[in-house]
Amino acid sequence: MRILETLSWAEIAMALGAKPLGSPMGVPSGASIDTRTLEPGDIFFALKGERVDGHEHVTSAFEKGASCAVIKDAGRAHAGRFALVVEDPERAVFELARLVRSRTSAAFVAVTGSAGKTTAKEFAAELLRARGEVLATKGNLNNHLGVPLTLARLETDHWAAVIECGMSHAGEIRHLVHLVQPRVAVVTLVAAVHLENFTSVDEIAAAKAEIFETLGAGDTAIAPADEPRLTSRVLGKGFAARLFGAGEKSSIRADHAAMTLEGSRFQLVSGGSRVEVNLPAPGPHAISNFLAAAAVAEALGIPAETIAERARLLKPGGNRGAVKRLQDDILLIDDTYNSNPKALLSAIETLSLAKDRRKVACIGEMLELGESGALLHREAGAALGTRVDLLLGVGALANEIVLGASSLPPEAKKVFKDSIELAANISSLVKSRDAVLVKGSRGVRMERVVEALVAAHPGVPA
Repeated sequence: MRILETLSWAEIAMALGAKPLGSPMGVPSGASIDTRTLEPGDIFFALKGERVDGHEHVTSAFEKGASCAVIKDAGRAHAGRFALVVEDPERAVFELARLVRSRTSAAFVAVTGSAGKTTAKEFAAELLRARGEVLATKGNLNNHLGVPLTLARLETDHWAAVIECGMSHAGEIRHLVHLVQPRVAVVTLVAAVHLENFTSVDEIAAAKAEIFETLGAGDTAIAPADEPRLTSRVLGKGFAARLFGAGEKSSIRADHAAMTLEGSRFQLVSGGSRVEVNLPAPGPHAISNFLAAAAVAEALGIPAETIAERARLLKPGGNRGAVKRLQDDILLIDDTYNSNPKALLSAIETLSLAKDRRKVACIGEMLELGESGALLHREAGAALGTRVDLLLGVGALANEIVLGASSLPPEAKKVFKDSIELAANISSLVKSRDAVLVKGSRGVRMERVVEALVAAHPGVPA
């Protein structure tokens, strides 16, 4: 049962500072801001955006079974339907989540990072399910609306909740973490992302570290051991700190790792324990995300042996580094969800695991890098040039990638204006037994290249 179902409409109205109109005719069971995904029983919040006013969809919401509409304009109320009139429907979503959050004793985990946060979130949730039901953010609903909508799904039998927190500006994580109030807070990685909104990686680290601000005695901060911008903010504070990664400072690490495109085998070392782990997710970044998730699980009392056992269930999402075996013995690494310089380097390392194969890198430009964009793309090209056999760049900054790959001969690199153009040509560029990496920022739509390649060389049954 969802916690929302245990609340009275009077409690909800008070929490939202709302004026009720009409008589309640149902039980609230969730929250929605989009009638396309609204489920019966949901409270529909009529938000006004730049292009869409939710008030125009109130009728549709009720037709789909909404239990209530939260509106700003009382004139949009419907006769015979229950509505709550508020000053700010967007703020009301947040206040509803705050009310739900206050009625649970579940252990909350907040996760952020410049890369890897979604994978670490999924890994952590799966490890914690060893003990019982766990709420986890769906997809990447990690912003000022996605987080409260996620909390509205809390159920009475959830013993833990793993909440992903995203940001593109300073202060956004602070806003979210004060709602989530985590017992465990995680930063997976700090890297050059959103540089259009920040002047340096130091500023990005400071914004990410906002996730630790509500921690107190008995709580735990988790951060990479090799990131001094974070370790200085978690060590010696009024809460516990667990560092993951290599080196003596690490609280939890992976020893003797053997990596292939099918996954990794290593020893998980934490405190006095050492257990063998089989992780069916390829690449060093997958190990790093696993270590962050394992640190979460240990902080909440899951034994190392159980963590190792459940590691076999962990796989990357479909477009977050998953390896697909296609016809003609082609290996496809689909990492098209997003990109930044550090994540791209990790993807290149994964591609390098394809031994005795021609390595093809289809690289879309990395967005939101500001004035540093050209330089960062040239540096990425330099790293690619020494580790791939064919470089196919996509987008306005693709020329910088190719320029940086000076070690590749001219015939081994090519620029395409967009992913549509590369998708139209990819089948003629890829050969039997190639290993192909496809990666780029979300806005470049590199999944088109994956779709074209799969269409030309359908997948092989597992």
